[in-house]
Amino acid sequence: MKTISTQIAEGKGTVGKLISEDTLYHSALATVTNLNDTTSDIKAAVSQAKIVVSEINEGKGTIGKLVKDEALYKEAATAMTNLR
Repeated sequence: MKTISTQIAEGKGTVGKLISEDTLYHSALATVTNLNDTTSDIKAAVSQAKIVVSEINEGKGTIGKLVKDEALYKEAATAMTNLR
């Protein structure tokens, strides 16, 4: 145990470098900050996706109407077939 604490105090090994080198500390801090920002962005995107899916399920918008209205879907499918 004494050897490990001596190596850490001397700045050796990962933990020792993390404690003694500002560059590694700042790099780790920047990485954590970036992960937090990315997590926030992902949460916002998931929230927006939930809203879009909910509106589609409610039959809102063009896609929602195509999904919920069988007659409109068949009409659109026929129109696409006629365009070919």
